[in-house]
This record gives sequence, C-alpha cells and structure tokens, in this order.
Amino acid sequence: LVVLYLEEALYLVIVSGCLSIANGDQLMTSSEFFSYCITSAADFVFRFAVYLHFRRRGWIVKPGLNYGVDYVVYPDAPNNVHSQFMVIIVPHWNGFHELPMTWRDAVSASRISSAVSKNVLLCGVKNLNGDFQKLTLADLEQCPVQIVCLKQWFARRPFSDKKEHKIRSKLKMPCRCLRWAFRIVNWEPSGAEWAHMLRCLQLDDLPRIRRQVFREDIRAAVAGGLMMRKAISVCTGLAWDEIKLIRSSTGKPMLDESIKLDYQFSFNLSHHGDYVILATSSSSVCGADVMKIEYPRLQMNLAEYFKMMSPQFADEEYAALNQQRTDSEKLELFYRYWCLKESYLKAIGFGIRCDLSQMHFTFSSLILPVGQFEISTKLVFDETPQNEFTFEECHLDPRHAACVCYKDDSLEAECEQHRGKCIPFQLVTMDFVLQDAVTLNDEEAIPVPGLCKAVPIGALDFSCYLVSR
Repeated sequence: LVVLYLEEALYLVIVSGCLSIANGDQLMTSSEFFSYCITSAADFVFRFAVYLHFRRRGWIVKPGLNYGVDYVVYPDAPNNVHSQFMVIIVPHWNGFHELPMTWRDAVSASRISSAVSKNVLLCGVKNLNGDFQKLTLADLEQCPVQIVCLKQWFARRPFSDKKEHKIRSKLKMPCRCLRWAFRIVNWEPSGAEWAHMLRCLQLDDLPRIRRQVFREDIRAAVAGGLMMRKAISVCTGLAWDEIKLIRSSTGKPMLDESIKLDYQFSFNLSHHGDYVILATSSSSVCGADVMKIEYPRLQMNLAEYFKMMSPQFADEEYAALNQQRTDSEKLELFYRYWCLKESYLKAIGFGIRCDLSQMHFTFSSLILPVGQFEISTKLVFDETPQNEFTFEECHLDPRHAACVCYKDDSLEAECEQHRGKCIPFQLVTMDFVLQDAVTLNDEEAIPVPGLCKAVPIGALDFSCYLVSR
C-alpha cells in the first residue's frame, strides 16, 4: 500500500502524467482533479506552488509534520541522505519589506532547526491572488516563489576557525559525486511506460535510440538517458525541462554551452551486461565503465582470444594476464584492465581511438575480491605518469566489474570527504529516476527496428520486435 499526500498526487497526475484518480467508478480528468485539490483547503494553492517549485528543481519533498513545518526537502532519496531544509509556507507574504511571521514563531522554528541540524526556509508565492477557480497549472508556474533562509546568530558565542569552517561547510550545496547503477536485465516496461519514458527524453535522443538493434541496447539507451537527466537535476538544481544535453565529436554526452554553472560538474554513463551505470563528479572530468565478466562469444579458446587482443595491452599487462593460474582469474584481470582503460579514455574524451598499449596500469594486488574497493591503481600513459587521475574500482556483483575515473586534484570543497575514498554504487529504480520527469517531446510515433513503418508511441511495446543477443 502506497499512501500519497494531496500535493504529491496532484504532481503525479498533472505534471508527470503517471497517475490516474477515480471518483467512485468514474475516472477524473487532470483538470477536474486540479480543481478539486485547489478548493480542498484555503492554503492548498500556495502549498502546491511551493511544492512544485522544489520538485521542478530536483528536490524530493516530504511532509514536515514531525518538525512542525510544512515540508522537509531532500537532495536525493530520503533513505540515502539527510534532509537539509525545513520549509515553512507563508501564504499571504507580500514581499521582503514585511515580516513573514511573528518573532515568537521565528524563534520557535529556529530552535527546532538547530536541534535537528536543518535550516529553515520561509517560502512565499508572489502574484498569487484572485479567483483560484480559474487558475491553471501554467498560471501557477508563472508565480515566482521567494525564499528566505532563517538562521540563528549568537553575538557572544566565540567560534574557533575550525568550528566556523564546519558550520559554513553545512551551508554549501550538496556533494555532486553520485554513483548509480540500474539493472536492465528482466526490465520489461509496458507500452504505456515506454511511451512515457520516450517522451521524457529530448527529441534528438530518439534517432539514436531507434538505431539500436538489440533489445538490451534499447533498454540501456532509454534508461541511461533518463538517469543522466535525473542526476543532473539532483546535482545542479536544474528542472528536468531546463536541462539541454549535447554530444561531443566522440559521442560523449555533456551539458549544452548555454547552461552556465558557477562550479565544476562532470558526468558519464556506461552499460554492459545487466547494468547501466552513471557517475557524476565535481571534478573537471569524469569517466565510467562497467563490464560483464564472461567468456568471449567467439569460436576460439581464451588463449587465442588474449593473443588476438594483445595489441591493446602493454607488455607488462599482457604478461600479467598470462601469469594468472585459472581462466576465471585471467578473465577477471582482463576485464579489470579494460574497465580502467575505457574509464580513462571516456574521462578525457578520446573514446577508443588511441593506442591502448601505451597505457600501463599498476596495482597493489592483481586480484580485486568482490566486495572490496581499490583506489590506489596508477596509470602511465605514453611513458608519462598520470598521477592527477584517481581510479575507483569495484564489483557491482560477482559477474560485473566497474571503474570510475576522475581528476582528484580538482575536486571542489563540498566533495572533499571523498578524496582518497571509493564511493559505493547505489542501485536505483526507474520509479526513483522518473520522480521529477516531465515530457519534452510530443512524438506520436517512432520507427522500430525490424518493422517497415512507425509504431504509435502510445501503444508501443517494442521489446518483442527487437533482436535478442
């Protein structure tokens, strides 16, 4: 049983379009449900305007009754992070020139916030007055939300530099280092779910998706595109429809030049086997790779396969491969090398377009057990040590190796706690990814591999039309 509060239900109906409401046996239209909600309570329209403001910017909004406030907002899933802010809505606040609440209420809220390590946000909605019966979602989105952060200050309380830095660090934006993994194996969305997901992607993403032949690649392309938008929204505060993605000459996804951030932010995707993975960083560059540890699908034994692939490895690496005792150990090391090479090249934007034998990786141990992390791996590229790069190595499960590469020396202050450490991958669900998604295109049909004509997107369940590997 899932219990939704009214603002959450309305958002899922009129913005995400993934929920239907029935009044008895009769389904309500989105307009009917919107009218019902805004007349349910005198202050509901103000509450929903503030709720919409935060959701559009990637925040997860939950009721704040436990703290005596309207909402508590989270930068990520509530079971993964601590909420940073408590939200108090001031319905009829006419601007910053007047007090939004009494001093008694302000002191009470400030005391509570100190006890639970949160900041209080006072939120008012401008230009929201008149007849709410005629109000539309478009009208509501045109009403700006003004926000004031309420903090305590003690005139006689001395702070050491260390304590002051600790307090100041809490006011900075959340860490922008994410590690997400999504399992595409056995993921079979319905036709309606495919239609909704495809409409939540940029229009120029669709040609790339329709070029895929294998159903695993279709799943990965759609899931990866949605994960990118969700992660960017979480890390930057940009609303889903404010994000514009482009690709470099090597195919690496990146934010459009029109989006100006006053801080460093990088991200990368990879998919292979059962997973799509995503990594973000406050470093200037970031690359990610995942590989399923499996025997090659070629009519040759492992020794012949390694010999064929030997030009892609440094002499020391190839020797280390052949020194492993068992085939399973050789495969483990082979895919470990491959993850490292791809993650580095994706970070610097080369793609697999250079002599891979110029890359020589050294480990503290050739064996990386499942469940352990490695961050001490070093790279020499073209006889030059690449000491500014950090490689986070791990296994997602016994059959999948993963690696994230970034420039450790360019990490920003809010991510300092990750310096010299591995960040574990978090397994995410598509429900989580789509929480704040909105439609970005109105395509009615999409050509499907194996068919001669386009299939109506609203009735599309094209997994049955695609080739399985």
